[in-house]
Amino acid sequence: MKQNVKLYNLKRIIQVLSIAFSLICFLFILISCSIYFGDRTTVIYGKVTDQNKEAVDSILVEASGLWALYNLQNIKQTYTDENGNYEMVIEVPRKYNSLDIGIPYDMIANSKFQNNYSHDIVWKNGKQTYNCCIASIGEKTEYNFQLKPNK
Repeated sequence: MKQNVKLYNLKRIIQVLSIAFSLICFLFILISCSIYFGDRTTVIYGKVTDQNKEAVDSILVEASGLWALYNLQNIKQTYTDENGNYEMVIEVPRKYNSLDIGIPYDMIANSKFQNNYSHDIVWKNGKQTYNCCIASIGEKTEYNFQLKPNK
């Protein structure tokens, strides 16, 4: 009789462990899928001003996708409005692991910047940064640029 009880208890323990293991595997798969298929919508916004903190319109701001080490590909561009503001909502393709945000040096597409300004000071989320300008995918990031005049 004691052997039957022990055998029954052993079978019951194995069943419980099997169910627990299955649940853990299911949760792991679910979490992995949510990380891989998670929201990659990224919002980049901010303001471009001059050395006097006056809004600068018609300045091109671009977002480039970064993959591998130093491979960049332009994903989206926008111009600042009359108040110096810009915003980009980007569905970032899976091949990119981050976004590089900046004001490109381009004689044709960004002639106002090229002809009037030489460089910029950058603030990320309200704090000045010298490590410009990598944005995380799936987040909302503010980049403000203060342009300096050509000398």
